[in-house]
Amino acid sequence: MKTLRAPLILAWVGCLLAVLACERVKTKPAGDPTDAPAGTMTPSTDAMTPPAADMQPATPPGPASGPQPQPPPGAEAKGTYYFKIDFQALRGLAVMQANAARFRELAAKQGFLGKLIACGADPFTTMDRLTAVLPPQVRKNPGGAVTIAGQLDPAKVMTCLEGELKKEQFEPAPEAGVKWLKSPRMSVALSSPGAGQVRGVSRGWDKLDFPAGLAELEKRLPPGGALLVGAEGDILPMATTLQFLLISFGPAGDSLEVQGLLQFGSPTMAASIAKVITDALTARKEAAGKHPDPKVRELGVRLLGRWTVSAQGAEVKVEAKIPYTEVAEAVGLFSVQVKGTF
Repeated sequence: MKTLRAPLILAWVGCLLAVLACERVKTKPAGDPTDAPAGTMTPSTDAMTPPAADMQPATPPGPASGPQPQPPPGAEAKGTYYFKIDFQALRGLAVMQANAARFRELAAKQGFLGKLIACGADPFTTMDRLTAVLPPQVRKNPGGAVTIAGQLDPAKVMTCLEGELKKEQFEPAPEAGVKWLKSPRMSVALSSPGAGQVRGVSRGWDKLDFPAGLAELEKRLPPGGALLVGAEGDILPMATTLQFLLISFGPAGDSLEVQGLLQFGSPTMAASIAKVITDALTARKEAAGKHPDPKVRELGVRLLGRWTVSAQGAEVKVEAKIPYTEVAEAVGLFSVQVKGTF
């Protein structure tokens, strides 16, 4: 059953993100032909956007039944994606400290994260925080804003990034005192909004940080989250009435704690989506139990069994607690491809 893959993919991707200190990590068997070139400079939320056919919510029994979302012809995902990464919290994780050399070696070779490391904004040492605000289908419509902060020299980082971006067909195009860099696909302005901060913003983009609705959800999630993944508006090509989504990944003793809140336009829709996610988890767990590899089979059943989903009013809550030992197992079972992020 492929119903509503996005929350499941998003959650698993997030678990690996928190471990690998990168915004987007995708696990694939070695040699997967769909891998993008290591130097790709645009982020992708496409992996979290399933085809419309995968988003058919099942009708919940009783009072929760009602009109279900249907994709209008030619519909595209709308809304905005939001990410916050606390690298200080990540650096404090035992699993990160034990595997830091390996993770850094992978990260240094890939995409924008590798360019940041080369320019002295190293998530393993000097970069403390990263905030990204991105449109959906960003490979198709590149844009957004990324702000990094830490023990940085903004002038040196920006000068270095200009040189690195030239390798990606970006050319300096200063305009009215703004450091614009222009490529065939997009234009980016580099600036320093504060001490130890560097920001890149695409032309015409004005969303720089979490909106008030997500900021309120953040207050309700456990403090100290290493990674926050959020969205505002219907980010899928469906009329789900999603208003806000925020998922937190943070340390909890010997485990990674995941908590997510999804706000919809009605209790009916929230109940329907909660049932869809629960049914999908059950189906995935059953499929994992039939996997031919006993290690993948056993780990998959354990991981999928750790998720709980509930609906209250117009809100859905998703929770999981995953031991770091299982995260390490998963990393060991797959060839991990750290994709180019921005």
